[in-house]
Amino acid sequence: MNLDPIASTDDLAGLEAARRDFPRYQIDVELAVDRRRYVARRIQPGPGPHTLITSNLNELRAELEGRAQEALPQRHARSVE
Repeated sequence: MNLDPIASTDDLAGLEAARRDFPRYQIDVELAVDRRRYVARRIQPGPGPHTLITSNLNELRAELEGRAQEALPQRHARSVE
């Protein structure tokens, strides 16, 4: 069993990119028994979830990207025309 929280340089690059793309969140990798999980905690006030936990970084990114747009009031939401 590999207990290193970051499995590869690709994982590390993806984690760093997520941290840059979502500055309102502290994004970490934690070990939970025998698996990795990505944890995003909101560190600034505003819309969106307080905490997200998943074992898949792509899923975490999708949730954060989707939640940011959904959380905007209708008058501020961007039109997709």
